[in-house]
Amino acid sequence: MKKMSIIIALALVCFIPNVAKAEELKLIDEVTKYFKTIESADPNQRSSSQEPITIEISEEEYYSFNPDVIPAVSTTVYTEYKKLTTTLWEVDGYYRYQVELDWRNMPKVRSYDIIGIGFFSSVKMSGNFKYETHICRHSGCTIDRTHTPKNTSTGVSVVYKLPTDSIILLTSVLRFDVKKNTDLTIIRQAAVGDYSHATKTVTLDQALKHNIGLSGIILDSSVSAKYDKIDEAEANWSGNW
Repeated sequence: MKKMSIIIALALVCFIPNVAKAEELKLIDEVTKYFKTIESADPNQRSSSQEPITIEISEEEYYSFNPDVIPAVSTTVYTEYKKLTTTLWEVDGYYRYQVELDWRNMPKVRSYDIIGIGFFSSVKMSGNFKYETHICRHSGCTIDRTHTPKNTSTGVSVVYKLPTDSIILLTSVLRFDVKKNTDLTIIRQAAVGDYSHATKTVTLDQALKHNIGLSGIILDSSVSAKYDKIDEAEANWSGNW
């Protein structure tokens, strides 16, 4: 247990965004939401009435869960915990958006998940795009950057596949800079972070059947039943730009 705690502590230090020292980062807004998903049966055998139920929970409940302690309940019940954080910075006169998804315990189903940020069409991605999945196993921690991006006029998203082996910590981070996409003065920005976890096995092509915008990730009707739905974490800015 002590060794695992050390690994996790070191991993969290490594996960701090690696930004250039010359940049002047000013935190504008950061919003975090916590979620619990309860599964009541084997995902390949459950009926429609046994679909996973996802609810938003408090920070206290999220951190009180110990992934190393197996509750004394039926083996057909499984609970997942995840945390979604969206951050908006001002960086030397422009802006940076970031969304991060942390799994407190890994889900049973490991397929193609989606992470993304929706925004107003008055801005557009300008560079410094970065996507990483930080993975910690008992043998150590690694970074995986394998992904398929999807860019629209109202958002940027990434599709990636969850690893299927034994994981003790997994964090996915997407961030990029934005610039004005209009000659008018911008008085409001919104970075709408969202995450869609595949509760059933999907293909990459199926996962790409989505859009991203101010309502978060919008899945095509042909695949929406294969994903869970959580509330977006929206970071905001107001002023004159």
